[in-house]
Amino acid sequence: MEDRVKAGAVQNVRKKKYANVLYWTVFYTYTFLVASKWFVFEDGILSFTFSTTALYQHIALLGSIIVGFFFLKRHRLPTVKKILSVVASLLILFGAIFGVLRTNLVYLIVLSVLLGQLADCSLLTYIYEMNNAERLYGIVFCHLLAAGAGIFMAYFNRTTSAFWYLMFALSVVAVVTCFCETKDVEWEIAVVESFPKKLYMPLILACIGGIVAVCSVLLTMSKIAVHSPEARFFYYGGAALGSVVYFLVYRYSPKPATVTLLTGFGTATVSILAFVVSGEGAWGYVATALGGGTFSICMMNLYYILCNIIKKYKTSNMLKVAPIVSNFAGIVIVTASTMGFFYFSDVALKIFLAVCLIGDVVVLATAIVWERAISTTSQQEEYVRYDTTVTKAQAYESVGLTDKEIQVAELLLEGLSLREIAEKLFISENTAKTHRTAVYKKMQVGSKEELIKKMQYMV
Repeated sequence: MEDRVKAGAVQNVRKKKYANVLYWTVFYTYTFLVASKWFVFEDGILSFTFSTTALYQHIALLGSIIVGFFFLKRHRLPTVKKILSVVASLLILFGAIFGVLRTNLVYLIVLSVLLGQLADCSLLTYIYEMNNAERLYGIVFCHLLAAGAGIFMAYFNRTTSAFWYLMFALSVVAVVTCFCETKDVEWEIAVVESFPKKLYMPLILACIGGIVAVCSVLLTMSKIAVHSPEARFFYYGGAALGSVVYFLVYRYSPKPATVTLLTGFGTATVSILAFVVSGEGAWGYVATALGGGTFSICMMNLYYILCNIIKKYKTSNMLKVAPIVSNFAGIVIVTASTMGFFYFSDVALKIFLAVCLIGDVVVLATAIVWERAISTTSQQEEYVRYDTTVTKAQAYESVGLTDKEIQVAELLLEGLSLREIAEKLFISENTAKTHRTAVYKKMQVGSKEELIKKMQYMV
């Protein structure tokens, strides 16, 4: 690792904030399960009402997230987040107890709007309050948990109390971890990084391809499940396997961003081919399993890669609206999939899937052109324990150290004891101790050794 560290890197030595990871994992899981039943309209197979209800809920959810990004920075309102989390949990409990609420559209939309605001909170936690390693574990655990819950809920639709009690259990865990969350002292290094223009087209291509891939697998899954309801288990199994594959690729591949994108497009291509060959029987199960893998990989790419880019290139105007654009795209996916399921004839569906297939093949065929560009988006993940900066002075300025605290910090880095620092600066040991405490707090370390370790690559 050390031979690949960039000059001027600051090592992030803070302990992993598992409460934040758990909160994001559980909250996002139950948020989207409640609003759209894991993005798959198996309930809609039973009736048109179920799917249209899921559609309204999901539009309310994503619309609420978009509004939150426009008007509020909810990661700065921890008290509001805690209150809203408790209220959402209680509303879900009411749904578990009172069966009439489970099909009440007004109740479901109100709950979805509330969950959308909380999803905004948790997404900002995911972007700004978690480091690279935490984000990777969070997104993997989220999809594994959702796949596991999906297998359980394949036996239940949203009118059963079992579904709602499971959601309530998840919401309780989210509430508890919400109260245990910890926030970093803001110390973003004051080095402006411009978003490379060469990444615009590759990212746009990848996002469009991902949207088409997800939409196509949702349609194939829904159509296959009409004749083979048990195919849903293969879908969730594929989703879980896709999460594991994504994790392994991002941890061990030298070009994780490129490889995961190509894997998602590849599984989508094979899934469509399997469906076209035969929508039923063994090929149908293959199509749904690969569809689940496609969904996990594409959605994990959306969150993990884009959220890391958003954090790195905060000054980019395009990336400031990326979460809004991605959620709007989610509305398009859900609407297109729902309408396609009910209104596409077999011929129209095959034409649509043929277009999707051609698009995926084009992405795979042109990978050699954009591979190098898109892979650069993952370079910060190559330094999972590091954040890039240039000088000590910039680090000190970004965290707000005073002149005296900077002097104390420099002497601590030289290995001096508290008494030696006091003598060198002509201050009392108590004053030196006060300055040292302030330095540790602002630099997010707990000891002199951690401070030295964190700053050892500074120039």
